[in-house]
Amino acid sequence: MSLLRKLSPILALAVLVAACSDQAGPRVDDAASLAKGGRWATTDVTDSTSGTPESGTTTCTSEATSADVPPCTLRHRADAPPLESYHPSFEILAGFQYHLNVFYAPDPETGLRTYFLTVTIPRDAEFFDEAGNPVPKGQPVTVSMDIDPVYFHVEFGPHGTQFAGRKPALVRFYLENAVIEGNAGDYSVYYRPQPSAPEWSALPTTFDPVGWWVEGPVYHFSGYAVAW
Repeated sequence: MSLLRKLSPILALAVLVAACSDQAGPRVDDAASLAKGGRWATTDVTDSTSGTPESGTTTCTSEATSADVPPCTLRHRADAPPLESYHPSFEILAGFQYHLNVFYAPDPETGLRTYFLTVTIPRDAEFFDEAGNPVPKGQPVTVSMDIDPVYFHVEFGPHGTQFAGRKPALVRFYLENAVIEGNAGDYSVYYRPQPSAPEWSALPTTFDPVGWWVEGPVYHFSGYAVAW
């Protein structure tokens, strides 16, 4: 079985029932989060548009890479399942801890789901809107994602939302369904400040060879990708 965490239908149903008793918060998606004091939000989406990962060469060349992502950006495997949504959104409250999960579609035989990414918003994170104004604790915020169906690339919204430097959010990309080229330990999370900006910058990145994921900080809701 993969080393990545997978949720069985039985566990998902049990967690959903427990979460429904707390109507003030999002649904809990992983019981392990309760021990950490976190709130786990499932991919409760406002737009469940689906896409299908495209096949392509595994050779890293600028010609083989979309102009909208860094050179040598990771791709979804051609045989990877589609994501449950490529345009998920999550309702959260500023000042509380959340883990926002995006999954690949369940395996048709086992019903198990595999993680694509998790965004962790730390407890007491300081939100600032695009104008630089602080967002009061408890104020609702809708976090949106536009995910590339081919590349490990996501655009976060509301664009311009920022976190105080001492407590950034974190984005974790899981590599099980990626086309792996070269040394995965050399992969980095990249960031660009504007959706149309051509420049991407590598961020300090943690690679976990056991959990098979990479993780980087999110100081600003904009574009993020995994590349090397």
